Amino acid sequence: MAKEIQAIERTWVITSTAYFKCRIDRREQLKVHCIDATHLLTRTRRKCCRGGLDNSSKISWLNVAKTGKTMLTPIMVEEITDPMSSSMAASHFSKEVEREMRLLEDEKNC
Repeated sequence: MAKEIQAIERTWVITSTAYFKCRIDRREQLKVHCIDATHLLTRTRRKCCRGGLDNSSKISWLNVAKTGKTMLTPIMVEEITDPMSSSMAASHFSKEVEREMRLLEDEKNC
């Protein structure tokens, strides 16, 4: 019990890779934050579609979507259809999309 109380008294306590507690100074209360894998996946998809990730742009995904060879469609990239959908995010980062993106990049460099 004493060890648990000491852990709670610290400002930041990492309890796992996805959950952590922090003290809210104004109210002297603890707040538990949780960021699950699905949430991270959908947030990454939205970031990729809005402005691109480091060293990439949404144009790469749009080019793949326009080929029609994957589950990715142009509207999924341009309009960010159903932004919290984990299945759309999974198709956005699928092996098929990656493979097609690499093929298109190779053709561009030839």
